[in-house]
Amino acid sequence: MMSGVQDTAQEGGKEHLAFIALPTNYEQNTEVNSGQIASADPFQSNDGSSAFGAKQFLNSKGLGWEELDINPAEILYKVRCVLLPFKFDRSVLLSNPDFWGPMAVVLTYSLLIIWGQLRVVSWILTMWMLGSFLIFALGRVLGAEITFSQVLGVIGYSVLPLNLAVLIISIIPEIAFSIIVRVLCTFWAAFSAGTLLAQFPQEKMRDKQIMLSYPILLLFIYFISLCSGV
Repeated sequence: MMSGVQDTAQEGGKEHLAFIALPTNYEQNTEVNSGQIASADPFQSNDGSSAFGAKQFLNSKGLGWEELDINPAEILYKVRCVLLPFKFDRSVLLSNPDFWGPMAVVLTYSLLIIWGQLRVVSWILTMWMLGSFLIFALGRVLGAEITFSQVLGVIGYSVLPLNLAVLIISIIPEIAFSIIVRVLCTFWAAFSAGTLLAQFPQEKMRDKQIMLSYPILLLFIYFISLCSGV
């Protein structure tokens, strides 16, 4: 069956109607194509895979790594700067301080020593922030050019040697060996944090450096003492 549509043409100022013949399968093809378009998944790519995946969904909700200011590669580099202080340039800990990396380190330390006491987690986080604030306040009074975010990040990352101490002590619980490990890791952590934070713009400030390094050492001594209980 032939079908057609009306068309208009002008001849001598008059309009005439004309019919244009269409193929018989035009309506069938139109129905098939419209059905395919209606059934197509708007979130599906040409190869059948979902183009609207989890990453795109999180980014659309503003939950990507960039929005949270988390850079895993940079955090890993800072971890290596603390564990190997003589091999890497540790100035990045001061020039680009972050929060989530140090918090992860402190949380890991608290989880290693809680032994079923969940209240220790909040206590260690509180002592980390409070101790960092006291060191920041003392440093500013002495004249050190540091910010609270820098102190918070450096102290947090410097807890890494204490994590190693807890792991080693749990594997080899011998008393004399555990004491040596605790002392070495505590001085390791204090040296890593003190050499970064106890920097003063003026020369001949060795006395002030000792005055700032001493409370840093006391803070890490307190942290390692939590292994025996809170």
